[in-house]
Amino acid sequence: VTHVAWGAAFDGSMAFATGGTDGRVKLWNAKRVKCLWTSPATNALDACIKVAIDIAHGIVVAAFRSGAIVVWSSFASFLAKEDIETIVPAPLEMKLPANDDVTQATPSRPSTSTADREITELYIHSATSGLLTVLSAYKNSPYFQCHFVDVGSGSVTSSCFADGTHSPLRSIYPVFAASTGEGSFVFTGDKLGWINVFSVGPAPSDRTQMITPMRRFEAHEDGAVTAIAWNSVVLVTCSSRGTVKIWDSLSQSLLRTFSFPASRPAGNSESDITCQILLEQDAVVVLMGSQVMAWKAGPVGTREKTGGKAKKPRSSTSGNIAKWHRKSSNEYIESHLV
Repeated sequence: VTHVAWGAAFDGSMAFATGGTDGRVKLWNAKRVKCLWTSPATNALDACIKVAIDIAHGIVVAAFRSGAIVVWSSFASFLAKEDIETIVPAPLEMKLPANDDVTQATPSRPSTSTADREITELYIHSATSGLLTVLSAYKNSPYFQCHFVDVGSGSVTSSCFADGTHSPLRSIYPVFAASTGEGSFVFTGDKLGWINVFSVGPAPSDRTQMITPMRRFEAHEDGAVTAIAWNSVVLVTCSSRGTVKIWDSLSQSLLRTFSFPASRPAGNSESDITCQILLEQDAVVVLMGSQVMAWKAGPVGTREKTGGKAKKPRSSTSGNIAKWHRKSSNEYIESHLV
């Protein structure tokens, strides 16, 4: 088993999907731990490396080592039955176009080896209109791609996103629209320590058009951006050298910087330590290697241990930002280590 994805629907039904080195994808009933469906064997040498699942809309998506992405749909009616043993008939299968936009060399884009078509990130989002967004990022590539799939008709359009510097992506964090009228956007962190913010929408008519970020700023000077998390109050980033920074979610102004007490790589080498960020409204938890650090936003008191008066930090947010946002940001500025 190479990857597992968990899913839950509003009616309480739960399932998970698994991908294996034999190239097969399996769908499981989570409550009974019963295998409901197994994808047909195509190429045992092409391992499945990423899976994603949307139980509410009955969709399973898998990415393979070759770079191929396959979408299976029409699972919803079967998953609603608690006593189902297997899924019959087979679900609808759709193979997405190859990632030629990512690997094809153009005057404004360097060539990428076919060995680097391996997908490192896979995210999906289903809209109420029936449009499925499949986002994928690739190994050692400065690009990520979005496929917009009309599950009903089977039509697919694709868009390629890049910042133009050709620096490989090290982290990606999508924020999909929660309701009609909202926009989706994606944060990416690259090897040079920069953060890019992309607006994600319907694919342009010109497929060769490269979509550039609507905002870009340098987040870390000490290494690549290895993890990103965001909510309506703050953006949190982590570097390969163990530095954690908290930014205002709207203005991207820096609120706090923490040095993570993790083992750091020698010289200019990149760290291979796994990094992950968990973010709630007023708390940040960062995992790096075998160590976990947590910070909780809140007032630090009126006096320091030295007896001096505590200075209230100056807010860097704009005056037209909502009061609740300024208050939450200031709490992060005044946060203390727990």
